[in-house]
Amino acid sequence: MQEYLSEQQVQEGVKKIADALLGRPSILPDIIMPIMTGSLLFASDLVRYVYPDLNPIVFPIKMNRIRSYSDPAKFVAIFNKRILLVDTVYDTGVTATTAKRIMQERHARSTLVAVLVWKNLKDAEGKPDYWAYSLDGDDKYLVGYGLDKEGRYRGLKSIRY
Repeated sequence: MQEYLSEQQVQEGVKKIADALLGRPSILPDIIMPIMTGSLLFASDLVRYVYPDLNPIVFPIKMNRIRSYSDPAKFVAIFNKRILLVDTVYDTGVTATTAKRIMQERHARSTLVAVLVWKNLKDAEGKPDYWAYSLDGDDKYLVGYGLDKEGRYRGLKSIRY
């Protein structure tokens, strides 16, 4: 495996997105929703940068490409809230756009998507609102920093392909 982003680059990317959010206080999310298990490390680091002294609601949601999901509205009030969907990698866009649509259907005030890596694939649905790195159309399979291959490599502090 080759390194794509070092541990330092990963943290610089998290800080870049945190700074972008902090630069617009009116959009700071009320609820942070990590999508899937792979985004938990990124979401945790992002929360620590953006909210060092506060405790925002963090509610992970599970989704998959066949558009089944755990409905967060059953567990947390979404109406009129600012939602930040967090995922480590944005590739096809299906998961993020589906999650965003669900939040809009539940009458969230706003829903933004933040990712560490945007693959920027030609056939992707939409694009994230915030990203730190772009693969410019390269569909490399990434592991590390929460991303796994067959349950392995999540604990790496860097991202590899």
